[in-house]
Amino acid sequence: MIEAWNRKFKYVIVKKFKALSHDDLIERLPQMITYANKLKLPTLNTLSPFEVLRGMKVDDIGLRIKMEQAKYLRLKQNRAMNCEVVCLTPLN
Repeated sequence: MIEAWNRKFKYVIVKKFKALSHDDLIERLPQMITYANKLKLPTLNTLSPFEVLRGMKVDDIGLRIKMEQAKYLRLKQNRAMNCEVVCLTPLN
């Protein structure tokens, strides 16, 4: 499992954060670690390390997906609304 993680780390993280020098690598390391901790990992049942540390379970993901879909639908409906008519109509 460690070898698979190292391979994924090298492939995904290092290619995303191309370090030009050793000092640049040291400077980018905190960003790389944060990015790595947010990756969804199959070995953690598609949870990220941050989610596992916060105690999330796979069932919580379903609820989060439903909430994200509801937010997307709400934003879509808000964008479709004609604000000039709704927002500028005086309330009597």
